[in-house]
Amino acid sequence: MTWIDWSVVVFVVVASIAAGTAVVRLSSRHGAVSYFTSDRNLPWWAIAISNTATYQSGNGGFVMLMLLFGLASNWIWWASWIIWMPLVAIVWAPMWRRMRIITTAELITLRYGGRPAVVARKIYALVCCFGFSVLLIGYITGFFAKTIAPIVRMEEWQILLIFGGTTALYTMFGGLMGVVVTEILHFVILLAASIAFVLIAIPQHGGLPHILETIRVTRPEALAQTPPVIAASPGNSIDLITVAFLVLQGFFFAGSPTAGEGSTAQRFMAARNEGHAIAGQLFNCFLALSVRILPLIGIGLIALTLFWPAGLLGKPEGMVVLDDPAHAWRKSLRAASCRLALWAC
Repeated sequence: MTWIDWSVVVFVVVASIAAGTAVVRLSSRHGAVSYFTSDRNLPWWAIAISNTATYQSGNGGFVMLMLLFGLASNWIWWASWIIWMPLVAIVWAPMWRRMRIITTAELITLRYGGRPAVVARKIYALVCCFGFSVLLIGYITGFFAKTIAPIVRMEEWQILLIFGGTTALYTMFGGLMGVVVTEILHFVILLAASIAFVLIAIPQHGGLPHILETIRVTRPEALAQTPPVIAASPGNSIDLITVAFLVLQGFFFAGSPTAGEGSTAQRFMAARNEGHAIAGQLFNCFLALSVRILPLIGIGLIALTLFWPAGLLGKPEGMVVLDDPAHAWRKSLRAASCRLALWAC
């Protein structure tokens, strides 16, 4: 990395801390209600952008899916998301706002009450806080550290200390409002960087017609936009049964701690009213399912012309075989997902 790259990193870190800590007074004005729910005054657009920003950690994974399965790979996650996201808007978003609670655990008290609620809260804390939050955050931060370590040439613990410390700082001092403000900043930076990367990279690889023609010659099934996808290797194919099960999963995912509950629910609890909660989730659907994905599709198309999954036979001359996942993240998506994740951390 050059001094320009480091300047960008320093700018994002400083801007994140400044944005998150600038709202300390607002987050402490009325105690816990201000800290955890921002005085229940979040507008719909802030709810949407903030929630969409929480999904950005998976951008590199979406590009890798395209490399493995082609354009239709988006259905591997779309299939469940197009079900649970509207369901959350219709059912969960207004419900969370209507109850006027601060934490999801309070729902258990309202629902059961007494001794059963105490037992249920303990089970919920064990399963959701450890089974979902700790493991999920551990996976994401570990993925983040491993992917950018070759770029910044730092140890993984140093990366986690710097960027994890930055996150903890503005979260502790700024509360929910601090998190929302910084997430909006990160979303804008990451989306702009993704678009800029695609606009710069496509001409460098011969233009979009050349990229599509290269894919059409080497892996024509990768241009299929809907399942089923039948590739030379079963490991790079997508069948309709898989998609059907993912659609079914979407109905259950709407109430999971990583969808209709957890951090998503916290934004709904902080909405100005039920209308803002519903509108925020609907706009979140639009941003998460389409806007943020468009530049990633462009990055994925470029990756399809440069790299070759190890499971496929007949590698064209000049392409790099990816048989080691660590190698794949470091090399194939190095400039795409890793650096963008670094900019938005």
